[in-house]
Amino acid sequence: MKKSKNYALTNCQIFTGDLTNEIIKNGVILIKNRDNKEKFKGIINNIGEIDQISIPKDYEIIDLAGKYIIPGLINAHAHLTGDGKPRNITKKDEKSLKRLLWFARRWLGKTIIKKMMRKNVKNALNAGITTIRSLGDPYYYDKEVRDAIEDGKFIGPRLLVAGRSLCITGGHGWMMSYVIDSPWEARKAVRKNIAAGVDVIKLIATGGVMDSKKIGEAGRPQMTVEEISAACDEAHRAGLKVAAHAESTQGIKEALLGGVDTIEHGAELDRESIELFKKNPKSLNGYSVLIPTLSAPLAICAWGEKELQMTSVQRENAFLLKDEMIKGFNQALKE
Repeated sequence: MKKSKNYALTNCQIFTGDLTNEIIKNGVILIKNRDNKEKFKGIINNIGEIDQISIPKDYEIIDLAGKYIIPGLINAHAHLTGDGKPRNITKKDEKSLKRLLWFARRWLGKTIIKKMMRKNVKNALNAGITTIRSLGDPYYYDKEVRDAIEDGKFIGPRLLVAGRSLCITGGHGWMMSYVIDSPWEARKAVRKNIAAGVDVIKLIATGGVMDSKKIGEAGRPQMTVEEISAACDEAHRAGLKVAAHAESTQGIKEALLGGVDTIEHGAELDRESIELFKKNPKSLNGYSVLIPTLSAPLAICAWGEKELQMTSVQRENAFLLKDEMIKGFNQALKE
């Protein structure tokens, strides 16, 4: 398919995503890419059954031979540097990790990482994912990939990027983060991200699995409410939402009290947190949202340490968090 042409996808079964509607049989989808002098970016102009849709003469017809079409999928929590394959990077010491970071900022390292990121987003698009929310990647390389797609340099999904996340000294995810240890440092880091042109701000409010050194470290509150609140206020002043990595009951509550817009991963919820999800006066839109990432702990728990190239501590923390995340997810569904 060429961007300069208009297309009519015919002879297809269409699931619109609306559970109250039946599948459109013998359907047609009109895709507009240009109209006289004006160019568009693949706008769906019309959709319906063949006897309800008039196909304009300047539309090229593509017969899908009865195949099914669904709306594009959304990956609401991803990292463009990750492809799902186990990496022994989780076992490296801090000195080795800092060498990797040094290499990542050099021309060759940047070239390798961006090539990998482009491959990952193309694979996602080929799997039907048309939007990715990427929550933390090194040195704004995610923004560069996003801009390249928007400029038409290569075909990829719509990207919403966070650039560099924020964590505390010694905190989870420090390799791809600005390290902040006060409310004003949090504001400064958010301002740097805003100036760089990110779409969302990512905070790491608690410990995590992949760099944990002790059992129970994952989920331990790290960022203070005051730091979270300052970051959220600065982001909201610019109209940006804030996502918070939070994997414990206490960590979730503190992040919500600080005004975050989304909780990433999750854990068991207390009543105060449930009410804050529903009505959060400090969030951008007056409420907050849970983004469960159950596939991560479920996958880790299904494999052994050798296959995953993880430590026994990291895998044990994944087991502990898996049950908590499932509890929180079920609570959210009931509420």
